[in-house]
Amino acid sequence: MRACEGNKYRERRFVMSDRTREAIADYLREARSGGWLKNASRLAGPLWISTYPAGSQQRMSRRTAMQAWKTFLEGTGLSSDYQLDDVVLTGRVAFAGLANASPELISEHAGIGTKAAARYSDHLPTRPGSAREVMSQLNQKLKRKS
Repeated sequence: MRACEGNKYRERRFVMSDRTREAIADYLREARSGGWLKNASRLAGPLWISTYPAGSQQRMSRRTAMQAWKTFLEGTGLSSDYQLDDVVLTGRVAFAGLANASPELISEHAGIGTKAAARYSDHLPTRPGSAREVMSQLNQKLKRKS
């Protein structure tokens, strides 16, 4: 992320899964084909944009995002108790489990401070003590899947 008000004017790097990259690419293809972007050849400005007025490329408001989430839940049949923040928590806890609850790795991945990242270890049932234990857990998960 480039330096901006949202990240206190500090550039941040973060990693994302292939699934996330594909979802964002789908969104951007739709935004381009729908004429939502001012200049379809160059991606500059906010990632999540409002569709109204078309082509103005205004940042999507929180209210609009929450309405889109509600519409999504209705279409999938999921409980409306399921909040958008639950998706963030679920993803970060899954990452924390594989990262051996390392606050530094969680911080790097999520773009949050190490103090905030350390809190995610509270959501893990156990914290492996060594790399060998982490590998053992991963191998067990793979064996169960196959």
